[in-house]
Amino acid sequence: MPKQPTAEQWERHRPLITKLYTTKTLKHIKDELYNRHGFYATERMYKGRFKTWGIGKNKKRKPFEASLPGDIVPGLNLAAAPPRDISSSTSPIQPPTYFSPALTPGASPHDGHRVFDTRSTTYVDTPRSGTLPPTPATYGYSSPFEVNLKEVGMTPDMLCKEIVTLATLILSKLVPGRSPTVAWDDCTPTDDHLAIYRTLQKELKHESHLRGCLVNNPSVAVKSQMNDHVNELLKSFHPAVPIGILSSFNQSSDTVAIHELARCLVKSSMIILPRDHEFFQLARRVLQLLTDTLFSDFKAHMERICDDLQANVLKVLGRWSLVMIYLTFLLNAKKAKIEQQKDPKILNMALERYTHVQCSYSDDPKLIVQFGHFILGYCVLVASEAELATSVRDMAEQCYDRAEAYLLERESSPNSRYADIQDAKSHFGKACAVLADCRYAQAAQQADKMLRDEIHDSSRRLLLMSIGCHVDTDMATMAQFERQKKKLEGWCRDAEDLERQKQLDCIRDLILGNEQRPKDGPLLPRLKVLAGN
Repeated sequence: MPKQPTAEQWERHRPLITKLYTTKTLKHIKDELYNRHGFYATERMYKGRFKTWGIGKNKKRKPFEASLPGDIVPGLNLAAAPPRDISSSTSPIQPPTYFSPALTPGASPHDGHRVFDTRSTTYVDTPRSGTLPPTPATYGYSSPFEVNLKEVGMTPDMLCKEIVTLATLILSKLVPGRSPTVAWDDCTPTDDHLAIYRTLQKELKHESHLRGCLVNNPSVAVKSQMNDHVNELLKSFHPAVPIGILSSFNQSSDTVAIHELARCLVKSSMIILPRDHEFFQLARRVLQLLTDTLFSDFKAHMERICDDLQANVLKVLGRWSLVMIYLTFLLNAKKAKIEQQKDPKILNMALERYTHVQCSYSDDPKLIVQFGHFILGYCVLVASEAELATSVRDMAEQCYDRAEAYLLERESSPNSRYADIQDAKSHFGKACAVLADCRYAQAAQQADKMLRDEIHDSSRRLLLMSIGCHVDTDMATMAQFERQKKKLEGWCRDAEDLERQKQLDCIRDLILGNEQRPKDGPLLPRLKVLAGN
C-alpha cells in the first residue's frame, strides 16, 4: 500500500490543492494529484487536511424574500385571498395554452421532441381549457430515451436462437467477400485469416480484461471500471466481441457481476451504437433472458448458446482459420476449465493448424511461439495427470525452447523495440509456468526420491522465473502474481525451500514498494529475470 503523505509533502502541494478545491470535486483532486504528481492520499485524508487548514466550500444562500416570485409580497396572507375561477373570461389569469388545436393526436406537444416523435395509434381527446397538461403516457407520447427492452411473447428458447443468430451475423462481417445471400453451409472458406489473427488479441483487449475479471475475480469486476471497458470495446467494436462476451457469461458463476455486465452492455450500446445495430439487439435479448429465467436456467441456456455458436463459427470461418481456433477455444473454455472435458474434434483441428503454422510460417518465430502456447494452454486444461507428465510435457518442453530462443533473439537484436522484448518476455514467462506444472506432475510419478526432488527443484526454479518475467511486463496483473505466488509458496513449503521463498518475498516487497507504477505498466520494472537461481 502507498505510504501516508508527510506534513512536508502536504505543504508542498497545498497551493495546488487549495486552488483545485475551489472548482473541482474531491475525487478529481485526488486523481489529478496522484496521476500528475505522484501524490497519493485517500479522500478521508484530504478531508482531515482541509479541516486542519480551515478551508471549505461555503455556498451563499439567498435571502428568503429574494427567492420569492415578483408578484408575491413578503408577509402577504395567501390563505385569505379568495379563490378565482381561471376559466372565467374576466379572470386576470389566462388559462394555460399547452396544446395546439392542429396538433396531431399522439404527437409530442413539445417542439424539441419532433425529431423523436413516436406517434400513437390511440386517439386522445383535446384537453379542456384550464386543465393541467397530460403526462406523456396519457397523451400517447413516449420519451425518445425510453426503450422497451423486452420483446413481448419471446420464450427463452426463442431468445437463445436469436442470440445465436445475431452473434453469427456479426461474426460474418469479419470475413470479407462472402455474399450475404450465400448460406454458410454453401460456403467453405479456405483462408487461415492470419492477418486477422495477428491483431485479434489487441483488438479484443477490453473484452479480454472484462472476461478475466468476470471469471477470475468477479468482485473486482463489479466494483472496478467495468463501464469504462464496455464503452471502449463498443467504441472500437470488433465482430468477434459477441463471442467473447457470451463466453464470459457462460464461464462466470457470479450473479451480481453477470447482472451488472448485462445491464452495462445494454446501457452503453444504447448510447454508442445505432439502435438497429445487431449487438444492441443481442445485448437486449441477453438481459431479457437473464431477467426472465432463474439464474441456473440462464447458465444452462448460455452453455447451449455457446455450443450452437461453435458450429456456426466453424461454418463462417472454416476449419483452416486460426481465428476459428481462437474463438472455438473461448466458447469451449467452461468445459475445459471447470469440467475438464476434452473435445477431440477441437483438439485435432487445433493441432492441425499448429502444424500448418510451423510449416508455412517457419520464418515467423513470434507467431509460432504465440500460437503454440495458445494450443498448449488448452491441452493443459483438459489433460489428465498422466498426460500432463508425458505428452503434454513434451509439447511444453518444445514451447519452452522456442520461447527462450525467441527472447534471446529479441534481446540481442539491435533493431528490437521495447514492446517486442516485453512480448517475448511475456511468452517466455508463460512457457516457464506451463513447463513447471508439467514437471511437477512428472515428479509425482517418480519412485526414486532423489530424482523426484531434482525434478521438483527444477519446477520451483521455472515457476520463479515465470513470476519474474510476468511482473516485469506491461501485461502484468496483481491477480496473476498472487495466484503464482500462492502456488510457489506451497511448493517451497513442501520442500522446505527457504532460499526461493526468500526470493519470492523480496519480489513481493519490491512490488508493494513500487508506488509510482504507471497505469498499465510493469508491476516491477527494476526486476531482472531470475534465470540463474
